[in-house]
This record gives sequence, C-alpha cells and structure tokens, in this order.
Amino acid sequence: GVLGRTSGIGTQVMVFMVRGLILKWKLMVAYCVSAGSMKSSSLKILLIDVVKSLLEIGLQIRSVICDQGSNNRAVFRELGVTTEFPFFYVNDKKIFALFDTPHLIKSVRNTLLKGNIHINNKEVSFDDIRKFYDLDKTNKIRANVKLTDRHINPNAFEKMKVKLATQIFSHKLATSLETGEIKSKTMENTAQFLKKMNTLFDILNSRLLKDENPYRRPLSVRNPKVENVLKESLQW
Repeated sequence: GVLGRTSGIGTQVMVFMVRGLILKWKLMVAYCVSAGSMKSSSLKILLIDVVKSLLEIGLQIRSVICDQGSNNRAVFRELGVTTEFPFFYVNDKKIFALFDTPHLIKSVRNTLLKGNIHINNKEVSFDDIRKFYDLDKTNKIRANVKLTDRHINPNAFEKMKVKLATQIFSHKLATSLETGEIKSKTMENTAQFLKKMNTLFDILNSRLLKDENPYRRPLSVRNPKVENVLKESLQW
C-alpha cells in the first residue's frame, strides 16, 4: 500500500469495506496489517487513498462510517470534521463523516450508567431503571420480563452487546416506568428519554422502504415525522 512495509509482526488489521445505499451489496476493498494500534496520521492517509481509488473507478462515495475509537475520532478532526460541518472533501467530492449507530447507542447507555444526564434542564437517571427492576424482579407476574441483571449491571463484555443497550431504550420499559409503583422526581424525564432514544434508533436503523412503523421508513417528503424528530433532537 501507500505506507509500504516493515519487518514488524502484525497484531491488528484495519479493514475498509464499501456497501451500497440503493442496492444490497458489500465488499471488502482494502486491509492493512499493523504492529499495534495504527496512528491517526497513517489511518488518514489510507482512508484518503481508498476513497480516491473508489472514486476513480466510478463509485459515488457519500459517507464514511466508523466506530468511536480514539484514532477514528482523531482522523475526523484532522480532516476538519465538526458538528457544524460533518463532512470533508476528497477530489472536490463532499463526503459525510458518520459514527456507527449501534456504537452511539451503546455510548449513550454507558454514559447514563456512569451518572445522570441533564437535557434542557431535565434530569435523566439510570437509578429509576435500576429501582424499577429491583422491584419488578420480585413480582410473580413481571411487567418487563426481558429486563435482566445484564441490562442493569453489565460487565465489560456485556457493554459491547448492542441488544442490551437497545432493550434499555425501549417504549416498553418507558411505559413500565410511567405505570410502575416507584416514583421519583426524575422518573418522567427518564421515561421520555427512553422513548426518544427508541425512536431515534428506529430512524437511524431504518432499512425498508415500507414499514408499519413510520420511524423505520426512509427520510422523505411523504414521511415528515422522521425529519421532525431529527430536528427536535438537535436541541438535546
């Protein structure tokens, strides 16, 4: 590749994959073996080289998606990506920089586990979920049977499971909090937050042209609900 080779023993592999937005296909187009974590400066060079190569063969690259690893975030910063300008240019082509939705969902859950979140002067607390679970699991007929210890006290490996995070951010759990016996000054805020996160995940994880849930349909002029939620979420 553009960075050449060394005699070091590789311990990690950086993979670049491209997939279609309209048609369902995906293909690994490049990989690079490195001895340890790759520096952001090297990753940036590889990313630009891969994108240029794809543009040269006629592909229209719309976005680059990755997880929130420190090196990935550093590359975006070096490319000038900001909240106000979430894109960069390669050969005068605008390319949007996005973080992977499942990783974002897990990050929000992990942040909530560490402490309360304040949104527009409203406090959201994971303690509300924990107190509900502690009471619910003692009942013979449970209000939320899917909620387990793995959701409430996840270990390092369980924190990596997307399903455990999305099941926290669910309408079912939000409704359980609203109708449960335990009340607190943050309970309503927490329930509303779970509902909003559930809707956001539906929107960001949509994959079908037609779906019973309007929030799982594509963004379009015929489905203004999606755009309205996205605009409201910018105020968080």
